[in-house]
Amino acid sequence: MLYDMNKTVVFDEQTEAIRIQLKDYIINNGVRQNFVAGYCDLSECSISMFLHGKRILADVKLDIIKALVSKVR
Repeated sequence: MLYDMNKTVVFDEQTEAIRIQLKDYIINNGVRQNFVAGYCDLSECSISMFLHGKRILADVKLDIIKALVSKVR
C-alpha cells in the first residue's frame, strides 16, 4: 500500500475514478454513506475512509460500487 505525505492512500487511476464517481453519486442523488455501505455490505466507516482516501476496498466491492453509480438516475 502506498501513502502520500498526509497518510492518504495512493490509488490507481481506476480506483480513484470510482472514488470520485461515488462522491459525485452521493452528492447528486442525495443518498447517504450508510445506504452505500449497506448496498455494498461494508461498514459506514469503510465507505467514509474510502471516500477520504484512507482505505482501499476489495475489487469485488469496487465492482459493486461501480454498478451502483452507473445505474440510470
